Amino acid sequence: MPHPAYAVSPSQLPVTVKGEDEVEFMTPTPLSVSAAFVQREYAAAGYRIVGGDAEAHEADILWAHAGSQGKTKLSGGGCTTTWTVLALPAGKALHDKDADE
Repeated sequence: MPHPAYAVSPSQLPVTVKGEDEVEFMTPTPLSVSAAFVQREYAAAGYRIVGGDAEAHEADILWAHAGSQGKTKLSGGGCTTTWTVLALPAGKALHDKDADE
């Protein structure tokens, strides 16, 4: 999974669905720079952007790659972006944790 080399505080998040893998980290970059990284580097690594949406302080990017799919959520304020990346096998339903809150 492409990610900035300067990412800090990586942590594995607990998941409730077998086969899911979720990590979270921060970058010292504004949301717009992080979103541009995803657009550029995911495509360069063979990831296909298949959907998503963006708001002033958040962006959700849905992607597919080989036998996997997932969602990269970017949350930003000022000069920091929090990345939450959820990956699961292709064909499994993507569970939206945000809808549960």
